[in-house]
Amino acid sequence: MARSITILSWNVRGLGDKSKCNNARLAIPQTTPTILFFQESKLQTIDCFKACSFLPATHASSFSFLASNGAYSGGIVTAWDQSCLSLLSSSHTPHSLTTTLQSNFSSFILTVTNYYVPCSHSDKQAFLDDLIELQSSLSDAWVVLGDFNLIRSPDDRSNGNFNHQEAGWFNDAIEAMDLQELPLLDRRFTWSNRQEDPVLVRLDRFFVNTEWSLCLPNSTISSFSAAVSNHCQLLFSATTTIPKPTVFRFNNY
Repeated sequence: MARSITILSWNVRGLGDKSKCNNARLAIPQTTPTILFFQESKLQTIDCFKACSFLPATHASSFSFLASNGAYSGGIVTAWDQSCLSLLSSSHTPHSLTTTLQSNFSSFILTVTNYYVPCSHSDKQAFLDDLIELQSSLSDAWVVLGDFNLIRSPDDRSNGNFNHQEAGWFNDAIEAMDLQELPLLDRRFTWSNRQEDPVLVRLDRFFVNTEWSLCLPNSTISSFSAAVSNHCQLLFSATTTIPKPTVFRFNNY
């Protein structure tokens, strides 16, 4: 017996154009992840027809979203495979979308928070305040992911443009909430400005709480490049083996 879940997180840099939606859908791995997270959708509304243009059929009717700030900034989408998971609740802040889901095959409940943090200095402090407040209200297995537009150390950038104050805020908040960042082992950076002499930064991350680590201890991240965005896709795979009960028998002689 095993419990497993896969999650794709991706800043798609806009889903307003029909061809961009089609290319984004085709870029999703063939073995479709259980949950899909998109940041920067730049969509103010999503109807069933729009959802079908960028989501697989298994996810197109089971999603929640946070509208963008106009047609050029923000927007978050969380979609799940309805054959595997059922929605319990959904809530949002200006920068995040939190969804609580339950397995259709067991009593396992997980909470997932999808973040897109704008680049402005003031928004980053507000994001961290929201995150700490949210963490205090949760008790289930929790994963926090997305495009944070924050870095934790100078090694997260290919140049020397490092903001010590913002990194300190970020690291202090993570430590205060006792969150564990899952390492990305197959690449160092997740974003490129795609110039001839590119700037490379690690902006996209996954964090889990203690309850998640206990429920799904075998959690790993891999990455994939996609031409439709300057952010790479991050694929999160989490599994655990549930031991079978020992059977006790009496033998009659």
